[in-house]
Amino acid sequence: MRPWQNLAGKLADKLMDLANFTAGALIIGQLISGRPFDWTIAALGLGVWIALYIIASIAVLLGRGE
Repeated sequence: MRPWQNLAGKLADKLMDLANFTAGALIIGQLISGRPFDWTIAALGLGVWIALYIIASIAVLLGRGE
């Protein structure tokens, strides 16, 4: 296994973790805050979650290519 493949796997794993923390902070955090639900922040959380998962998937695919 080349070093890039190992790094790509670790990077993808950590980006997915970061995506889940972001979604939790921006979406679920609103539900437990007691303030009115803001759809803009929820959309931002979902967008960041999707973007990080896409970046993680690209890292995995690039790691397999070598």
